[in-house]
Amino acid sequence: MDYPLPNDDEEHKRLEDVQLVFRTLVGGNVIAPISEHPTQILDVGTGGGAWVVEVAKEYPEAQIFGLDISPISRLDAPNNCKFIQGDLNEGLKFEDKSTDLVHSRYLL
Repeated sequence: MDYPLPNDDEEHKRLEDVQLVFRTLVGGNVIAPISEHPTQILDVGTGGGAWVVEVAKEYPEAQIFGLDISPISRLDAPNNCKFIQGDLNEGLKFEDKSTDLVHSRYLL
């Protein structure tokens, strides 16, 4: 499956603006009840990766993965942040119960 929107700086900026609005409206990046010290978090359909980078900075002890069908590369990604290119329709390659939170939004 091809990603129908552009994967360029302009689209990444648009997605970051949407992320800022959403975070402001809901009061944070993670609103689900999770451990104070999660070890692994997965963002499915990560887009430009803004959420992943922000959450990696909030939880420096956790490994944060961003999965997207389109390749993502960010220069500002902390060491505990990794982007994976893949198609969710082909399944996830993570062990059962290995992830404290699976996050997704804006997927159609």
